[in-house]
Amino acid sequence: MNVDELLAHAEGLPIDTQASLRRTTSAAYYAIFHELCSLVADQFIGRDRRATKEYARCYRTLNHQNVAKGAALYAKAGGADESAHFVCNTAKDARIERNLADYDPHYQATADNVLMMVFTARICIDTLRAMSSEERLRLATALVFSDRERRD
Repeated sequence: MNVDELLAHAEGLPIDTQASLRRTTSAAYYAIFHELCSLVADQFIGRDRRATKEYARCYRTLNHQNVAKGAALYAKAGGADESAHFVCNTAKDARIERNLADYDPHYQATADNVLMMVFTARICIDTLRAMSSEERLRLATALVFSDRERRD
């Protein structure tokens, strides 16, 4: 999935009807989601192995629920980087908006809110890409691995 193409698609969609506003909202969220999927697979399989079945399997490991809980999972894993918290919180908020746009028949999107969401999605993706390798690994780990309680 080419995240830059997906985000450019969101940026280029018309915003003159509820259908187009909803579609733009969904595309912006999915740009963030797929960037996080790439983060996970790049960290555990390797960017240079993107053409492998193992990469695809790891890419599909991330789920929407963990994106929604990302900030809490990251903090629990010891993450304190403000950039990572911004990414997690932006992804969570984008997921909420995407769910409303895709599933709530009464939801009324506004052009201003959708444009802000697309703009924030771009900042989120750029922020994620600029994070240190250590924080990227900590975030990827937090997003896909749950902590089990120790039993002594």
